[in-house]
Order: sequence, then C-alpha cells, then structure tokens
Amino acid sequence: MVVLIDDVVTTGASLQECARVLKNSGAKEVLGLTLARTMS
Repeated sequence: MVVLIDDVVTTGASLQECARVLKNSGAKEVLGLTLARTMS
C-alpha cells in the first residue's frame, strides 16, 4: 500500500494523477490523505 499525503486539496486532480501513475507502476492500493480542503 502507498499512502499519499498532501497539505491542501482543491480539486483532487494532483492526488488522482499521482495515484494513477503509482497504480500503473504496480502499486496494489493507493490511499490519499489530506489535512485541509479549500472551500469554494
């Protein structure tokens, strides 16, 4: 399992792209954790 940690998420696009690359490279599971979310 790979855990991605980000300080702030706005759209989630960065986490999604990182997860996609990791899965394509063989990661079985990818978990994304963020500390805050921007409000629109």
